[in-house]
Amino acid sequence: IAPLQQNDFNDSKSEIKVAEAGRYKVPLIASNVGCYDETIKNGKTGYLLPPKATRTQWVRILSKVIKEKKHREDMGKNLHMITEQYFDINKVVVNRLSLYEECFKTLKFDPRENRRYEDELKEIEKAKSQDN
Repeated sequence: IAPLQQNDFNDSKSEIKVAEAGRYKVPLIASNVGCYDETIKNGKTGYLLPPKATRTQWVRILSKVIKEKKHREDMGKNLHMITEQYFDINKVVVNRLSLYEECFKTLKFDPRENRRYEDELKEIEKAKSQDN
């Protein structure tokens, strides 16, 4: 579960709780803050409660999930399928590498050949030593 308050810190949280819950086929019950609404669908992969949900609302949802074993298992399986699709390390690495390559291509920048930044740092250090 992820009972979170609405604030800038929680709005920038990653999907790690989604990935962890999905990995073990456990539905996620969380406050509707940050990125959770991208994968958590009420009654399908878990439940999202309003950030200011009352204790009674949390107890009602948690009790439902605890008592209804088949519903809990189905939501866990659904979340697992999503996390297998979006959080598999092999897929993530390939997609991330492809994104970086596309950025470099757009910028006409080859990080293996371009030493511009190293040269600039050397020039800065050289200028600093001459000033002293």
